[in-house]
Amino acid sequence: MKRMEKEGIHLIFHTGDVINKPGDDEEWKKFLDLSRNKGTIHIAPGNHDINNYRSLKKYKQYIQKPPYYSFSIKDTQFILLCTEMPDAIGKITGTQLEWLKKELQKPFQYRFVFLHKPPFPSPFGNRYGLDRFPEERDMLHELFVAYHVNLVFAGHEHLYNRKEKDGIAYVITGGGGAPLLTFQEEFGGFFHYIIAKRLNGGYVFSVHTMDGIIKDEFKINMR
Repeated sequence: MKRMEKEGIHLIFHTGDVINKPGDDEEWKKFLDLSRNKGTIHIAPGNHDINNYRSLKKYKQYIQKPPYYSFSIKDTQFILLCTEMPDAIGKITGTQLEWLKKELQKPFQYRFVFLHKPPFPSPFGNRYGLDRFPEERDMLHELFVAYHVNLVFAGHEHLYNRKEKDGIAYVITGGGGAPLLTFQEEFGGFFHYIIAKRLNGGYVFSVHTMDGIIKDEFKINMR
């Protein structure tokens, strides 16, 4: 957080697991204390944030937002999904899926989606994300393609990974502090954060290590 403060960040997105023990009051209070006055934070909750109805209630109590929602800034739509709904863990289905379909029908030039478990895991995360339920995962991806989603951010795997599928950039950004899944930097084993900047013709994203080294950079154009 201190490193990001120096970058002059105004809007923060977190791909989940902001606490370790689901529903723990002390951990939630500590997180809120650490994040106070750090700018607006939007969270796609992880399995350490929500794992049953009790912890879902605690999440709503402390975060003061629903587990999934959307908002927009000018021509860009931001959609935060919850892969940890107690009745559909590891899936986007039911009421949330119907809500998502309606949100995607809104006209925007850019759509960015945030969720915890990755639809398409890294080589270290096979059967670790939404790929546990491939039929539901594929339906979600097809929905993203149909409505021109530009970029999907996920967490869960403690590393960095970026791939493209059918014109959509899928980024795993899980190197925010928990023990890394691998220490091989060439496979994304490094602590990091990502900075987004709006430039003429699109968005530019740069992946920064704790030492300030840029490990990856990519641009998202309007689809």
